[in-house]
Amino acid sequence: MRTTKKIGPKEAQEYLETMGPPSYPVDPHLVSMFAKRMKSGAWIEGPEPLLEDLEGNMISGRRRMHAVVESGVEVEFVVIRGEHSSVFVCSSTKPSELLKEWAR
Repeated sequence: MRTTKKIGPKEAQEYLETMGPPSYPVDPHLVSMFAKRMKSGAWIEGPEPLLEDLEGNMISGRRRMHAVVESGVEVEFVVIRGEHSSVFVCSSTKPSELLKEWAR
């Protein structure tokens, strides 16, 4: 299901606490750039929506959630809620990492 959702710092922090470990390092400079734009009202959402599983767990959007926390403001995002978290595995994982995961 595709929807829009306003997410503030508290909710963003809750999402970060429930997300699994990052598959790549979070660049603090990029997060700060996002946060600065969010705080000034210049944030423009890109083409990639936030992804949630059916239970409401955030699957993608870690840098954006860090930026919301850092900015201290509420931001509206496009959110797609899936059937199961495994539906979204391919969206943010390199093919070689997928093969390793599936081989387990």
